[in-house]
Amino acid sequence: MPRLFTFGCSFTKYTWPMWSDIFGLEFDHFENWGVSGAGNICIANRVTECLVKNNITPDDIIVVQWSSHIRNDYHRQGTWDTKGSI
Repeated sequence: MPRLFTFGCSFTKYTWPMWSDIFGLEFDHFENWGVSGAGNICIANRVTECLVKNNITPDDIIVVQWSSHIRNDYHRQGTWDTKGSI
């Protein structure tokens, strides 16, 4: 069975179950790489990080929910600083 990897902002990962968590119930292996308040730079970098760490194959499913272009985020000291919209 394929693995599922999801990416996005708080619409993808938040304190309660989101669409990605519900979709993930259909898979034996599911990883939610979403970050609350994330902008597109953070999301794109998380996709790249996941591709490298998880040896993604053509059988895996990747779903990316892009954020707004007015979100600003920074990578500082090993973590993402996400402030949401500018």
